[in-house]
Amino acid sequence: MNQENAAVNGSPKATPQEIADALRQRMREGVLRPGDRLSTQAELADEFQVERGAVRLALRILKDAGLLSDVSKGSPPRVAERPPDEPRRPRATVLSLNNHLEQAFSSPHVTIDAVCFTAETLMLGLNHMRGVIERGTVCPESVTMRCLLPGPQVELAFPVPVPRPERTAAAQRELTAAIQQKLRSQIEFQKTVMERTFYAWREVRRIRASVSFGWLPTTPLQKWYVLNGEQVLLGDYVPGTFPPSDDPGGYEVEVYDVRGFTTSLFAFRIEDGPRDAALVEEKRKTFEAVWETYADWPKLA
Repeated sequence: MNQENAAVNGSPKATPQEIADALRQRMREGVLRPGDRLSTQAELADEFQVERGAVRLALRILKDAGLLSDVSKGSPPRVAERPPDEPRRPRATVLSLNNHLEQAFSSPHVTIDAVCFTAETLMLGLNHMRGVIERGTVCPESVTMRCLLPGPQVELAFPVPVPRPERTAAAQRELTAAIQQKLRSQIEFQKTVMERTFYAWREVRRIRASVSFGWLPTTPLQKWYVLNGEQVLLGDYVPGTFPPSDDPGGYEVEVYDVRGFTTSLFAFRIEDGPRDAALVEEKRKTFEAVWETYADWPKLA
């Protein structure tokens, strides 16, 4: 692995995107053929010297690209029967965010202000930009990001298990706590991956890169990004009922939840007229107000 995989502590670490790319290359070269099973998560984590969370996210990237089948907790997934190089449209939010991030990173000084329920989409978008910068397509002088997420002491609205008649109230509370703790661990992992990305930009690319996180006192039902103070991307988190997941790291019971990864984003730019310009300015000011009020919220408890 190259120097850009260095983690904060200086030891080599592969990002989920890099793990996915390495496995994708094995499919292209025929090392992994359609129908073959991948190694276990533990074996992949040992091979790439990462936490299992990074492997789970890499498998999710490949699954969403249509390259894996039989993704379940019971056994390793199989390489899909479709040819690995067959094009497949990425999911709406990731495609949209990646495109807009590429445009934003063409500026010498990049700013990203984000409000999210989890940081998964943003993390994958930054992984995408890490590859773009590595290829030399863009290389800004500075990148500054602030991200607001639900605070660690917030009672989250999602995910919660769908109540069952045979489940007592105490069991429902215990199951809810376990599910939400799992989500919080995922968010913490996403946060760490993004910090490592900024570390690599700063230490290897010599970009003035800084990232900071603040904490919301509630569960957001809308994600939004303010890019370079000139553009706003908005998307709603739509609640729904989801069956037990066969996705690595998913929930084993039916839950009420939201899926921000598939959320469509709508873009508003200052240059698109006074109505869009007013919305961009309002969202920019709102973010500043929320950041000033709640960025250090957990420290006040």
